Amino acid sequence: MNKQDFITDLAERCEFSKAEAGRALDAILDSLTDAMADREEVSFPGFGKFLSQRRRAREGVNPQDPSQKIRIRAANVPKFRPGASLRAAVAQTPADSRTASDWGDRQPAGPARPAEWKPLGRRK
Repeated sequence: MNKQDFITDLAERCEFSKAEAGRALDAILDSLTDAMADREEVSFPGFGKFLSQRRRAREGVNPQDPSQKIRIRAANVPKFRPGASLRAAVAQTPADSRTASDWGDRQPAGPARPAEWKPLGRRK
């Protein structure tokens, strides 16, 4: 679903015109952006929490020359933490509900299985 599809769905659900739904969505997104730029959290109980988080500076590898190390600057990055209701709703959907036509010539890799969680010290 893209933004225009979302606006159409919002207009139908709220009985708005598409223009009104578009303005409402833009206002919501602008408010979220402003709050996160001010390092405020925006929480919707059950749905999730939008926040900005400080990512510390670190050393990385130049993708064009893997032997060269580069310094990656610290940055503020947007984060989303899903709430319990959203996680439950997503968990109820089939692991791979795409049809054969969605895959084209490619085939799915196999049944999606959740990876077993292991502490970082035990991962290989």
